[in-house]
Amino acid sequence: VIAGPIGFLGSFIMAWLINNITAKPVRNLLSLAFYAPSITSSIALSVVWMYFFANDRYGLINNLLINLGIINDPIQWTTDSRYLLGVIIIISIWMSMGTGFLTFLAGLQNMNAELYEAGMIDGIRNNFQQLIYITLPQMKPQLLFGAINAAVTAFGVFDVSVKLPDVTEIPPAPPIIRPIKKKKRWKAVVLIAAIVAVSISATLFVSA
Repeated sequence: VIAGPIGFLGSFIMAWLINNITAKPVRNLLSLAFYAPSITSSIALSVVWMYFFANDRYGLINNLLINLGIINDPIQWTTDSRYLLGVIIIISIWMSMGTGFLTFLAGLQNMNAELYEAGMIDGIRNNFQQLIYITLPQMKPQLLFGAINAAVTAFGVFDVSVKLPDVTEIPPAPPIIRPIKKKKRWKAVVLIAAIVAVSISATLFVSA
């Protein structure tokens, strides 16, 4: 519910901001940095994130908060249920932004420059107006793909908690897959996959 929409919006916003960078080396470097999560093992990414959310005072965030005097004792990020869900959401958002980001960036870089010139003649004066009146209407296919990708990726949020080290309390699986994981109802798996496939096909047909 949280990771999907935030990942979708975040990937588009970052693609739009990076696309507006005029220095090509900087743009390419930032593009690689945001796409890297999609081509990196989720286990490796979980280990890297655990450096940030380590439960001792040597973890990056705990060390920073202690040095700033905000906390006295390190926060147990992966053992305290009050913080664990937030950690999983942050990691899931970062891991899900790569594919959507690359799709949006490709769409932005292939926009017809003549449309922006015509927009300037018609009174469009800034980048925000270009985004609302020109860019978004021309990027409907990429936005649709990004939305579908974000929705599908959101179902894998539960797996992040399984791959995180030092996790003592795993959050419950999403309600849609909870009966499958408990009772191994593989027929339900096929039914859910069919529903998702039909929904995606219908969406693509309507938007065509």
